[in-house]
Amino acid sequence: MKKPVVARLRRVLDCLERRYFAIEEEVFRRGDVTDIWRHTILPMSLRAIAVAAPDRIFDPSFRVGLVALLNLQETGSTNVNRGGFRTSQEGFVTSYATTQSLEVFRHVKSALDERANPARTFDFLCRIEGTHHSDPQDLITIRRRTVTMNSWAALILLAIGLLTGATIITVAISFKYQLGDVASRALVIWGMAPPAFSTFAYTCVRLPRTSNRKIAALVFAGFTALLLPIVTFLLA
Repeated sequence: MKKPVVARLRRVLDCLERRYFAIEEEVFRRGDVTDIWRHTILPMSLRAIAVAAPDRIFDPSFRVGLVALLNLQETGSTNVNRGGFRTSQEGFVTSYATTQSLEVFRHVKSALDERANPARTFDFLCRIEGTHHSDPQDLITIRRRTVTMNSWAALILLAIGLLTGATIITVAISFKYQLGDVASRALVIWGMAPPAFSTFAYTCVRLPRTSNRKIAALVFAGFTALLLPIVTFLLA
């Protein structure tokens, strides 16, 4: 594949990873008449990747975009628009969006028939469902980029976080007279950050069925209500 094509594919995949699913508008003027054409970026981007590079349909960014596209489909047995696709979450069901979306799934199916094997498809399904803690789990999203981690990586992060926090707090307690009250207490608070984040990460991947926000709230409450007062008492 030529380098310009590869660069364009990377750009499209990067936009999908950043969840850039906007609708582009194009203005045409014919005398006194002005027409605005609206292009749905999501299905067009997915279709371009499935046609130009079928092997890239397994990329996480492509799969994220495909799931987002499926979320635009109307379902329900009593829905008059059942099976149709919306232009966006707030948009309308249109024949244009439905046709573009069906084209995406046609090309994806063709690529799957040639490249996918049942074992790999089954593995993807298990990862999406999060049936086991050793499968990668979505941890947090930073600037539209999702951080994934499994239980083994989270266990290593937990060990490093606890060791780092213990080192920082030990230094703060040992040199509290040299550092002063304000600096030593600030160092203790900073030393709580690595254990807190690593505990949050490990708990999230070990309990994939529990909401990450709920876990974050419990971890924050536990560190502020229990550990922080104890360490602060040691510095008093």
